[in-house]
Amino acid sequence: MSSDPLPSFPFLNPGEFRSICSSFVNRVTGYSGDLRTLGWTNVKQDYQDGSAMLIISRIIDLPQWANGEQNDEGSCLQDDIEDDDPEMLIRPSSISGTSKVEMEYHILLSPTYQVPVLHFFFKNTLYSGPNALEIVYEHLVPPAYRSDLKQVGVMGGISMTNHPISGIPVYFIHPCNTASALQTVQGKEAPTAETYLPLWLGLIGNCVGLYIPKELFASLRNNSDD
Repeated sequence: MSSDPLPSFPFLNPGEFRSICSSFVNRVTGYSGDLRTLGWTNVKQDYQDGSAMLIISRIIDLPQWANGEQNDEGSCLQDDIEDDDPEMLIRPSSISGTSKVEMEYHILLSPTYQVPVLHFFFKNTLYSGPNALEIVYEHLVPPAYRSDLKQVGVMGGISMTNHPISGIPVYFIHPCNTASALQTVQGKEAPTAETYLPLWLGLIGNCVGLYIPKELFASLRNNSDD
């Protein structure tokens, strides 16, 4: 089934979305190397409230402000937002170096647009809220994509929303143009459950630093050719 073309590409139903997530996780699990050496720390499929969700975690380098970008207890994003202190969302002015920050990307199916949607947030850090969007553009979005994303171009645009399942504030790339962009990139031949997510990640994930490492991409490609 996973090798059959998806009949309604670029659109997915919930069953197809679960299938492409499972196929991707299986391929990543079969990778013989250490994901951490590729910059990823975890890839898993989760189910909450009956909805499938693909979670990818990776470590990035971000500026470490002189007064610290984390609180003493390393509280999670939910706690930071609940403080509701505007001063905590303002970017400090003095940089004292860089620090490792974990990014968590959640991929869910949009019931409206019927395509995957990318939600992401900084874990255990004070980089949150609308004022941190500058950090996203400066340190996650490659220069080639910034203009399109800021103008809601071909790739959509980055905004804040409440996570569809957990309800916490997260960033997301609006899926309004995802279907047409996938059709343009893929051409006439529809992808399979195994190739849909690599295609989608190459188009949407790359915009915010979620690229498939070349070593893993080679593994995925070789396995799909078997």
